[in-house]
Amino acid sequence: MWRGGTLLAVALTLALSPAVAAAGQTSAQPDLKMIGRGPTILVGEDIYNADGVGQQRSLIAQRHVTLDVVLENEGSRAASFVIQGSSGSAGFSVSYQRVGHSGVRDLTAEVVGQGLTWTLRPQAERALVVFIDADTDAPLGVVQSLLVTATSTTDPASSDAVRATVTNVSIPVGK
Repeated sequence: MWRGGTLLAVALTLALSPAVAAAGQTSAQPDLKMIGRGPTILVGEDIYNADGVGQQRSLIAQRHVTLDVVLENEGSRAASFVIQGSSGSAGFSVSYQRVGHSGVRDLTAEVVGQGLTWTLRPQAERALVVFIDADTDAPLGVVQSLLVTATSTTDPASSDAVRATVTNVSIPVGK
């Protein structure tokens, strides 16, 4: 995208933990997955860890990055999970939205605050749409780290996380 003679783009790195557990071993096992829009990037399927560190994938994207973060209950019964996510840092804005039958609902305040609680039956999924925008005046190389976690309300040791690192790679025209 060109804006004011500047090519705006961001680099996206997705990371997740290599720790793997068998699904269904607990009554409340969250499984977070992150899916990139455009060329599909899926990370986090059947991988469980509280910090999201591990495998990484990178891509170059325009100034605006949209990700779907999907929560699945891989436990053996209905369970509630608290979803929390990073806020925007200098040079970026981050928002979390739920798109459903009743329209779009902004959940940013809940997700970056005390957390958003969702109750899911076994094997059910629900998705958040995450919008990450580099500011038009963000310095080259500024980084936005994103961590989204889901933790069981009945078993706080049962959690999962996905992580993204977005780097501003805007290049001024003629440079």
